[in-house]
Amino acid sequence: NEQQLHEITVGSIANVLGSDYAAADQYPVRTRMPSWPYMFVSRITACTAQRGQLKPCEVHWEYDITPDDWYVVKDQVPSFVSLESSHAMIVAFTLIGCDEMFQG
Repeated sequence: NEQQLHEITVGSIANVLGSDYAAADQYPVRTRMPSWPYMFVSRITACTAQRGQLKPCEVHWEYDITPDDWYVVKDQVPSFVSLESSHAMIVAFTLIGCDEMFQG
């Protein structure tokens, strides 16, 4: 959910994904999505990424938009929101364990 994605982004990966990911929390630089207000992902609904497996995978995500979001103008959503929401793919790098593989 969005709170867990926010925790992975600005807090602890291990708090969400478990102790297998604790090493990544120690790196000063690691793969992470942009934080609010530029985190355009509400939830990840499916992901085929596997820890330690550098192979093709899929991530399915959703993003909730409300009429009062800061970027909505005259009931229009700018196209950058779709582009920026693709940052959900960064979660696949986290799940694979790229930070541990490449030390951040």
